[in-house]
Amino acid sequence: MGSVSERNVPMKKLNLGRMTRLAILAALLILMAFTPLGYLRIGLMSMTLLMIPVAVGAVVLSPTAGLVLGTIFGLTSLAQCFGMDPTGTFMMNVNPVGMTVLALVPRMLMGWLCGMIYLPFGKSGKTAVRTTGTFVASLSSALLNTVLFMSTLVIFLLHNETVFPNMPDYGFGTVIAVIVAMVGVQGLLEALITTAVGGAVSTALLRYDKGVRK
Repeated sequence: MGSVSERNVPMKKLNLGRMTRLAILAALLILMAFTPLGYLRIGLMSMTLLMIPVAVGAVVLSPTAGLVLGTIFGLTSLAQCFGMDPTGTFMMNVNPVGMTVLALVPRMLMGWLCGMIYLPFGKSGKTAVRTTGTFVASLSSALLNTVLFMSTLVIFLLHNETVFPNMPDYGFGTVIAVIVAMVGVQGLLEALITTAVGGAVSTALLRYDKGVRK
């Protein structure tokens, strides 16, 4: 029988591997956030692909890793509000607290919930179910990011006359309909790309891990 230290080696290697992957995903997320790789700007709107590394981490590592990566995503979004993104900078000047919550909370929840959604799929002994789960979780990351972000926007900023000066003239329902229409195409594109890339990368990493353990 080996010593206690020898029996702990596999666990140490596993923990080191998970930490290394988390660090790589965090570095990739930061790189994407501050280069054209992460944002496709269309007028005043910014289509983001930063959900992809968050989704991969949440699926391959854990919901906690998703929370950590979602927090990093949120911090990079918050940084954009200090002169890098015109719309974000404007709204930060109007409502700093609301914009801080808007940048952080939806992304943190998105990362954690994405990992939680994958958990029941990951417990299955069937490869097809686990593979389906990677794509479902990746899709959820994009949908959650859009839904949580827009919900927080409505709560904190929609009734601010500086942000939406014509709200009293057009009415709450009309403004909501316009926002949904504007975000619809962007959200659909984000969902398609995130689902395809996030699901494929997560599936490949999980299969690699399974092969290594054999």
